[in-house]
Amino acid sequence: MKGRRLWIGAVLILAFAASAAALASLGAQDLEIIKDPPGGGGCICPANYDPVVCVGPNGAQGKFSNACVAGCYGFTHCARIIPGPTS
Repeated sequence: MKGRRLWIGAVLILAFAASAAALASLGAQDLEIIKDPPGGGGCICPANYDPVVCVGPNGAQGKFSNACVAGCYGFTHCARIIPGPTS
């Protein structure tokens, strides 16, 4: 029984190391983790600011920091918001 627990522990450590390596392969980019989007599950999006306005499943419009975040909330048909000139 003790050997089995040791084996399970080793597998968990390897799985953690693999997931850490996968995140490291994304580089120094910050990530935005969305834990409970309406569609269920979770989403991991880049934390870049590239604002969009999108259409939701019920036809409502929403503004989001980027298209990935909008998709996590079930919004599609996105258009980039281009800021106007500053004075």
